[in-house]
Amino acid sequence: MPERRFILPDQVRLTPAQRATAWYFLVVAGLFLCQGLLGGVNAHYHVEPEGFFGLKLDQWLPYNLSRMWHVQLALFFVASSFLAMGIFLAPMIARHEPRHQDKLALVLFGALVVVVVGSLAGEAASIKDYIGLAGPWFWIGSQGWEYLDLGRLWQMLLTLGMFLWLVILVRGLKDTLQEEHPATCPGSFSTVPFPSRSSMR
Repeated sequence: MPERRFILPDQVRLTPAQRATAWYFLVVAGLFLCQGLLGGVNAHYHVEPEGFFGLKLDQWLPYNLSRMWHVQLALFFVASSFLAMGIFLAPMIARHEPRHQDKLALVLFGALVVVVVGSLAGEAASIKDYIGLAGPWFWIGSQGWEYLDLGRLWQMLLTLGMFLWLVILVRGLKDTLQEEHPATCPGSFSTVPFPSRSSMR
């Protein structure tokens, strides 16, 4: 087992892909904040269904939309943080990073933003009847499922994003995984030391 030693934060050299995950964590913080605020709005609707402290909030943000967004944002901020942590931890485990890994991480981030914004806008358009029954509500609006209310198009794009995330992880870990027995892969987190500036050069 390798010798354990503590590395000060200013001695750690982040890889380009690790730096790119900063955008993910900013989005995660924003989604978490919005999700919490919507939870407060939903709770208040149970006390004052006709508005929000006298404001006619229900005309702009009806309860069924705030509830839907509240659930969707919870799924999105958990998924976003999961994607970011996978990208961030891969160089720590492999002790190196393939070229252009940061570009792939930014492409995935752009796709994530498109899915989040597009699906939330589509759900709002469905609730407010901007997408009629004859329109493409099934694809870009709300399907009315229990948790995954986002339209089928956004579900497909989200699935493609997960495959891209898998490509990013496989590129970063393939050399390390070839040296490890599959049963010991989770142990890599505790047996591989964090890369220092000297080891990442």
